[in-house]
Amino acid sequence: MHTYKKALDNLKKYTDHVIINLPMDRKREYAYRLSKRAESYGIQLYACCNDYLLSERIKKESCIDRVYLAEISRAPIDTRRGATRKECARTKSVDVRAYDTCAHGCVYCNANIDKDKAGAAQQTHHPGWDALDMQVDEKESE
Repeated sequence: MHTYKKALDNLKKYTDHVIINLPMDRKREYAYRLSKRAESYGIQLYACCNDYLLSERIKKESCIDRVYLAEISRAPIDTRRGATRKECARTKSVDVRAYDTCAHGCVYCNANIDKDKAGAAQQTHHPGWDALDMQVDEKESE
């Protein structure tokens, strides 16, 4: 977990959990154990921005994958890296800034600052909208 300020603030606000920084060898050990458990359920474990965790069990991945996006959109994708940190492999992108829209309530989530606002946003969401918190395509809203 990357300790983003929002995540740390949410942990303090909604839980009594405390983040401790473990040495790299302990993190590798935990990741290896987690990868074995994931494999037993048919799940492949991936890591982003933590290349020291990579192994034959843990593969490199990015949150925004240009190959996958090009495949599903059937369009060329800008191949420049949009890295936000060292070892980040994500593709250049634009953040839609739809914060406080997910009602799942995960306290470590970087997208939500306030669980109450996120829950309220979910209640007002219209399933016909083409964005999380509004209708963007004006032709569709007519």
